[in-house]
Amino acid sequence: MDLALSGAGAAPALRARGLRKGFDGNLVLDGVDFALAAGEVHAVVGSNGAGKSTLVKLLNGCHQRDGGTLELFGAAVNFSSPRAAGRAGIAMVYQELSLIASMSVAENLFMARWPCSAAGWLDEAALAGAARRLLAELGIALDPWRCVAELSAAEQQLLEIAKAVARQARVLILDEPTAALSARESALLFALLRRLKGQGVAVVYISHSLGDVFAVCDRVSVLRDGRMASCAAVAATSIATVLAEMAGRPPGAAGQQRPQRAPRPAAAPVAAAAADSAAGAAPRTPLLELRNVATAALADVSFAVYPGQVVGLAGLLGSGRSQILAAIFGLARVESGQVLLAGAPVTIGTPRQAIGLGIVLLPEQRRRQGLALELDVADNVLMARHGQARPWRWLVPEQERRSVAALARRLGLRADGAGRAVRYLSGGNQQKVVLAKCLSTPARVMLLDEPMAGIDLQGKLAILRIVDQFAAEGNAVLLVSSDYDDIAGVCDHTLLVRRGRIAGQLAAGQGAAGILAALQ
Repeated sequence: MDLALSGAGAAPALRARGLRKGFDGNLVLDGVDFALAAGEVHAVVGSNGAGKSTLVKLLNGCHQRDGGTLELFGAAVNFSSPRAAGRAGIAMVYQELSLIASMSVAENLFMARWPCSAAGWLDEAALAGAARRLLAELGIALDPWRCVAELSAAEQQLLEIAKAVARQARVLILDEPTAALSARESALLFALLRRLKGQGVAVVYISHSLGDVFAVCDRVSVLRDGRMASCAAVAATSIATVLAEMAGRPPGAAGQQRPQRAPRPAAAPVAAAAADSAAGAAPRTPLLELRNVATAALADVSFAVYPGQVVGLAGLLGSGRSQILAAIFGLARVESGQVLLAGAPVTIGTPRQAIGLGIVLLPEQRRRQGLALELDVADNVLMARHGQARPWRWLVPEQERRSVAALARRLGLRADGAGRAVRYLSGGNQQKVVLAKCLSTPARVMLLDEPMAGIDLQGKLAILRIVDQFAAEGNAVLLVSSDYDDIAGVCDHTLLVRRGRIAGQLAAGQGAAGILAALQ
């Protein structure tokens, strides 16, 4: 794809050609081209898992590319670290800011570069003067001696950007800069970005908020499934078009084949109890229910999942969807509200208690949270049943060996022998091992956090068939996925999560584009 720069003959501040990057055998970026002009704010958008974070981490040296080239102002570059990229003029402002809360604005602005007197003492007057000049140049109204802990989220975001400018950044990468800001606070950020544009700074703008993208950006590039799907001037496209690019599939591609929801007559909507009451029928009991649950990351979360249901949780980065699973599974302390199983309140303080109650979790980070990588398939699968691996393999009963083999066949698990260490399996087979571990227990509620991440289409279909079968047996499934096609295809309905709350609900049939639009 030829990504022409705005302006005739405009030289790129940053240009990437054919970037490739994989992790654990899974290709995350596949031949991505990207160009950024000086004095431009260029948005990179895409569904969760599309490759946005990997792209910008290649640009700033956090990851090393497997293929492709990178040029900065026409010169080939290869950054070994973010520090090396920073020395060349590329700065990245992450969603989690790097400010030191106990220090002042001025001290944070010029961290490790404080002016000193001839005697080696901090020259406070010089530091404050430099901070005032920089802040005035950027139009930021902050007292240089104000403590960062006292600043609002917007003021801290502006300070983080000013800190990058103080280091002479010529390319600025912003990761979800308005995620924690109000509309008024976002307007302050946009004003700063327009000022930086006028100074020739090039900005890469990562965001899920298309309203923000169309308010402040010059161009928008859409990543989908690790490839660059489109690049267009904001003035020449629309939010609807970008949503379609984010959710669509190239005509005739294998990716058009999507999992589809199997009929589940037992499924009932969240409001089933009210509907039953109105019809004069005896109310059904949810298998899993949350009533006004609050944790450190959640506020007043209420919903129900009935026997036979697969319910999706959809939300943008940091929305709180994974935190809901953590609260149910005993990974986060429930500060108020109730969790109920089959109508009875339960207190779950640990994952072991959750498993004992019939709740299992397939975690988002399978290698770190779901697997003992040095152990073999059988040990990993049986660990959930026994609480630990068996120290002597020959003591594992033959019945359990047959159980593991049956689960492997059911999931289409190719492990080149159950005695092979899980570390050496493909990402898809590792995910199947985690799912087999869940299925090895007498579970009635399955919590799935990104179960299809890094899985090829056939593996994904195999996993979703298992999910459908599990629900059809009268169990309940709560599914978190960044691929809204998967949620739309297999879930009975979808709960929208925003800022730690349930913000709405969509019935089946809305499609990925409908979910994306509802989350804006």
